[in-house]
Amino acid sequence: MNIRTHFKAALILAALTAFAAACSPSAPAAIPTALAPTNVSAPSNTPAISFTTIATLTVAPPTGAASAPTAAPLNVTVAAPTQPIGGMPAGITPGNVSGPYAVVLVAPNDVLNIRRAAGVDSPVVGTLAYNETNVTRVGASTRVGDSIWWEVQSAAGIRGWVNSTYLTEYFAPSSTCDARVMTLLDDFERAIVNADGVLLGSLVSPRHGVDVWLYRSGVPVNFDADHFRWVFDSTYVHEWGAHPASGLDVSGSFHDAVLPFLQDALKNGHEVHCNERGVSGWNISAWPDEYTNFNVYKIYKPPTVGVDLDYRIWLVGIEYVGGKPYLVALIHFIWTP
Repeated sequence: MNIRTHFKAALILAALTAFAAACSPSAPAAIPTALAPTNVSAPSNTPAISFTTIATLTVAPPTGAASAPTAAPLNVTVAAPTQPIGGMPAGITPGNVSGPYAVVLVAPNDVLNIRRAAGVDSPVVGTLAYNETNVTRVGASTRVGDSIWWEVQSAAGIRGWVNSTYLTEYFAPSSTCDARVMTLLDDFERAIVNADGVLLGSLVSPRHGVDVWLYRSGVPVNFDADHFRWVFDSTYVHEWGAHPASGLDVSGSFHDAVLPFLQDALKNGHEVHCNERGVSGWNISAWPDEYTNFNVYKIYKPPTVGVDLDYRIWLVGIEYVGGKPYLVALIHFIWTP
């Protein structure tokens, strides 16, 4: 082999070596260490709730309370949204004409506004007096914020919308005791005497709860049904307002401040008077004007013979819901100098 041939072979060999190096895959890049998996908390034992059928309502504490007593939340079946019927706007539920209804919880120097549409921003088209009784519910209803509004017609023929909080089913007072109310009061006595919270809670108005006045000179504390069932155990301190004799503010739990007076009246030969709302010698209206259209029954414990001043009175407000009576107010009276 001559030099030229040797050199040519060397060039060919070098070219083949370079070509082979270029075509060879490069070394793999370093693979980063895999990240540790994120820790996931173990699921709780609380069963899942299908929000298509069930809504969990958090029960608010009674008026004046800072926190609710320990209690299971209320589970309520939610119906499918009502479809608009006959051009009725979405969000408005149609219903049947019903009544009569009456105004409640409105001060005598105020009125209940009838509005063109549901909500306080709608123009006022008429008014209802605090003691109005001949109100017809046209049927439609809707929710605005936290309030349910009803379409109504007044006795004067004015049609519009009112906040349903201020209406109640109207049952004219009668000197004849309603047998259903007497059964209710028997159940109330049994619940108080036996500290039966479940029974007690079942007697409370599902629309307005029950206002409890330790004294008429004080301020009411409102309990819904769920909270009222816990009053035998709850130690929550409520502010009840001024004592009728000393004028000093009174505070305490229902168990300590109210229950002894209820038990004293119901355990000691009391009388029941139908739709008798007066209390002799009281310097203010015994039955609040705002409660005018609630029926009222008087539980009266007569005085001890020879003492005469240890009588006790509870005025019991009755609200009808679906034609059934419930407790809506309890007001306590004692002798005061």
